[in-house]
Amino acid sequence: QALKVVSCAQWLDEALFLILSEEFLGGKAAISFHELTIYSFWTSKNQRYYLHNVMRDYLQSTYRQQEALLFQQVHEYLFAHHDQALSALTSARDLTDLHTEALLQGIYHLEQCNYPQLPYWVGKYRALFHQAGHYTLLENPLQQALIILREIGDKQGEGTTLNNISQI
Repeated sequence: QALKVVSCAQWLDEALFLILSEEFLGGKAAISFHELTIYSFWTSKNQRYYLHNVMRDYLQSTYRQQEALLFQQVHEYLFAHHDQALSALTSARDLTDLHTEALLQGIYHLEQCNYPQLPYWVGKYRALFHQAGHYTLLENPLQQALIILREIGDKQGEGTTLNNISQI
């Protein structure tokens, strides 16, 4: 169960493991962070652990099919975690690499659990990232948002997004 839950995150460190354990694994997990990450299906880089893609994809696919509600709840929780990291951001001058990562991680988790919300969430932070000169970072999420807005028939959002793409 611990592997299924942590497979929702694209990377894992001890702090995130403890957060997920507290929320979804009954407090203290049945396995410690060290015991979980010593296996060969983990790679370590800069104090973060990455689950091997084949293993992660299998766990996510199985989790989505067998425990769809819990799968969605974990992704929604992780989205909220990353959204919180961005919510205090008020100026492009304060933007750091952690904010950039929070944006990318938030997008990933929205793709997993609440696809139609993605354009509106990206739009919420677009101006700050644009002002900071992160144009290439915004291009793919805006293209993705455009597709979603067309699917749901939001003409006003589609026009705004086309304008935002043209500014890049």
